[in-house]
Amino acid sequence: TGPLRQLGVLKEYGANKKPKNLIWLYFEGNDLDELDEELNNKVLIKYLEKNFTQSLMDHQEEININKTEKFNSIISKRDDLIYKIRFVRLYELRKLVKRYLDNYTYRKNMESNNNYYFSFNSNVFSYFKKIISEAKDLTESWGGNFLFVYIPEFARYNIKINDTGAFRNKEKVIEFLKNKNISTLDLDKKLFKNEKNYNLSYMGPIDHLTPFGYKKIAELIVNQAVKD
Repeated sequence: TGPLRQLGVLKEYGANKKPKNLIWLYFEGNDLDELDEELNNKVLIKYLEKNFTQSLMDHQEEININKTEKFNSIISKRDDLIYKIRFVRLYELRKLVKRYLDNYTYRKNMESNNNYYFSFNSNVFSYFKKIISEAKDLTESWGGNFLFVYIPEFARYNIKINDTGAFRNKEKVIEFLKNKNISTLDLDKKLFKNEKNYNLSYMGPIDHLTPFGYKKIAELIVNQAVKD
């Protein structure tokens, strides 16, 4: 999910649950790209309106039934249980292999065009700042703590970078968070500056984390939340 979908989830569910600690995960690899796409969604864009909500919690039973029916419809097309299990396993394996190969090729192509990692869309970034500011204000309105977690992508450590601050516009993101006095956990500094950590934490160029990576990040988040 991108930032706008996350804001939608916060408004629909977080505002009702009012958690003590709100952890906002930001992945530098594609969150701003996804936001660029989300801004074209006629429903999602409405979440930028201060009081907009679809009252999804009031329709949760209906939502659950709808999703269950869709899932059962897919499964019912396969009669043999063993075939279902084998099909799912093979399908997931094929998906994983394809994703790995696609990302590997993608990364190699991008390495030859480093400008990709340093592009900046001021319009999208202005929406990003508005979304984060609103999420923080909403969380604090019920006395909650808002923690922004900056997750770097594997390419930050896998290719030669001359300007690490400009990479993925990190310095702009961090500067905004600092100016807004937003509590931030920068995993680039706290975890991945250690070469052993990032090699153990990422499943190569596909940017998915290993169990070790998830465990270390969870520990850092808990420690930061307790400290705040």
